[in-house]
Amino acid sequence: MAAPRVRHGFVARAVAACAAVGSIAGVSAIPSAAAPAADTTRVYQYPAAARSDQVDTYFGVNVADPYRYLEDPADPATKAWVSAESSLARDYLNTLPSHRERSAQIDALWQVTTYGPPLLRGSRQFWLESDGLRAQPVIYWANSSGGPRHVAIDPNLLSSDGGISLGEREPNPAGTLLAYSTSKGGSDWRTLHIRDLATGRDLPDVIEWAKFTDLCWARDGSGFYYSAYPKPANPLEQANVDHKLFFHRVGSSQSADRVVAADAVNPSVTFSCEQVRTSRRAWVDFSSDTSTNGLSWGLQGSSAPLTPLVADGRFSYTVLHDDATSVWVLTNDGAPNYRVVRIDLAHPDPASWVTVVPENSDALDDAIVVGDRIVANYLHDAKSQLVSVPLSGGSPRRVTLPGIGAVSGLRAGEGSTMYYMLSSFTAPRTIYGLDTKTGKSAVWRSSRVSYDPAQFVTEQVFVTSKDGTRVPAFLVHRRDVKPNGKVPTWLYGYGGFAIPVAPFYSPRVIAWLQSGGMYVMANLRGGGEYGSAWHEAGTKLSKQNVFDDFIATAQWLIDHRWTSTAHLGIEGRSNGGLLVGAALTQRPDLFGAAIPAVGVLDMLRYQNFTIGAAWASDYGRSDDSLEMFRYLLGYSPLHNVRPGVAYPATMIMTAARDDRVVPAHSYKFGATMQADTAGPQPVIVRIQQNAGHGAGASTEQAKLEAVDMLSFFDTHIGNAPVVPTPTFIRAPK
Repeated sequence: MAAPRVRHGFVARAVAACAAVGSIAGVSAIPSAAAPAADTTRVYQYPAAARSDQVDTYFGVNVADPYRYLEDPADPATKAWVSAESSLARDYLNTLPSHRERSAQIDALWQVTTYGPPLLRGSRQFWLESDGLRAQPVIYWANSSGGPRHVAIDPNLLSSDGGISLGEREPNPAGTLLAYSTSKGGSDWRTLHIRDLATGRDLPDVIEWAKFTDLCWARDGSGFYYSAYPKPANPLEQANVDHKLFFHRVGSSQSADRVVAADAVNPSVTFSCEQVRTSRRAWVDFSSDTSTNGLSWGLQGSSAPLTPLVADGRFSYTVLHDDATSVWVLTNDGAPNYRVVRIDLAHPDPASWVTVVPENSDALDDAIVVGDRIVANYLHDAKSQLVSVPLSGGSPRRVTLPGIGAVSGLRAGEGSTMYYMLSSFTAPRTIYGLDTKTGKSAVWRSSRVSYDPAQFVTEQVFVTSKDGTRVPAFLVHRRDVKPNGKVPTWLYGYGGFAIPVAPFYSPRVIAWLQSGGMYVMANLRGGGEYGSAWHEAGTKLSKQNVFDDFIATAQWLIDHRWTSTAHLGIEGRSNGGLLVGAALTQRPDLFGAAIPAVGVLDMLRYQNFTIGAAWASDYGRSDDSLEMFRYLLGYSPLHNVRPGVAYPATMIMTAARDDRVVPAHSYKFGATMQADTAGPQPVIVRIQQNAGHGAGASTEQAKLEAVDMLSFFDTHIGNAPVVPTPTFIRAPK
């Protein structure tokens, strides 16, 4: 699920649903168990979930919510139900026939060293690195001129179980201090620290209750900007309001931090800073949703009120560069596919904006200023293309990429050098250095894998959706796998918040491909693959388009004899969990298995928890109007589970400490499905303890999740069924 707009910082902008598929740790073996003897039929009783007479009224329409108490994690009934569901899921998953084999396979695939792009500050380069063994990745630094690497921060030393992860991190301009955040149990809540790289120790400065923040240093290194909420009474579920942007001066206490931006009239507004390396201005975003923002600025160190640059916040604005008189901004204002404009700060009215990089037929996903050039990252049918343009405007120059894939993590280096990551489905991302003067790329860091990526093939197809829209999808499989109507197929989608999903590497996908399965990623409306119009076509009263695109992709795979219902599984996370929940309840006959993970499944009440209100720009709210209420009710997965329907095998995945999409969504959906499904296929609720929405998951957690997903798909759409078939007994209503 998208967070509010936090676009800059040490780590590349997060995409699609925070899937925790990254680093590996040296951890204890993933729990597994041998399959039961062939003559033993296992019987599972779904946990009893008491039903209440809770009824809500929307525009005169009564809607029952019998499992409302499951919204309260402190309720004894909720605790008992969660414990019982966790035990059932663990017992069932451990006995799946391929669980032990998948565990060994994932152990081997995960042991790969991966890197993030370097960030230059002063004379030092900083980068993130995972060795494939430890629970969390480590930040290193080295002199940019060469020399040995040094550990800046190793989060594996902060906890015994890998449960503390790094969040945002940003070195000061001199490269001598590193501001960074930590998170416990995958929470979105952050604690901020400052590491003195000379001593390897933290300064006394500690900042609590930061959330949805960037860290932006003042040019003089005196301190940095960050965003935080007041201390909440209920951190896991309470609605997030009264966000503020602060300035923290190094060596001072949090209580002395100056409020830079706040909105007492609209407490749901969020604020973030934008780091512009050479600027003496503080650039501030303010937003009420996840895809648009206003923009203000002030002089660093000044307590004077901010100066609005764009006050209405109807579009997206990202600062790329500024000088004495002007600022360069990436925006979709007046350009649904985005453009770069230069704004004279003395004459900021849109009529005076000068287009430097014009809109074209491809969506401009990201851009960076390197020296005297702008490097623009376009998406052409969800594949990246880089273009270099003079800062003053002029003829673009195409950058030849080393391969086809997704470019991310743009970072400016020294002089005309920049860095970027190139990702594909079949190999870990490679970090390249690009000389913007010559247009040539060279490998900065790459990963070695134990298999030959050439054994796999990636192809792109185009599917016709219900209303005739052309929808792209990537098909990835072994070269020897051909359409036969029986290929075990894993279909993934997201479709929301203007987030484009592009080729990415995951060990769990490689494991699936190695065993002869096919992985399919559909580029659905609601995402950002084709700019703002594509996004808007999958929002609010057009949200059904996203589900139609996904269902059409599934039907295309069957019609083209790649697979069949019995061999087709669907998976999605967060907003993608909503997608899977909607597809599952609308077309239960189409799929053999479904995995909705950390999903938004109660579309009538999502806005009441944590940052849910910010998603209304994509979803609309049940209290907006009778029309919007009826539309949401019409597809809300929780409210469209029908008694007497035989649903496919379903593994609902959530985490007990998810404070972005609260686990109550999955709890209520799981209880409802277990009570109402009429078929023999299982509905299990997998609840990860000490984990959140996905980011910051330890290697142990990520590996176990991968093994559980793979063995679940093996059993229900692959070639490893449990024999004899277990029996699942519904709890009495």
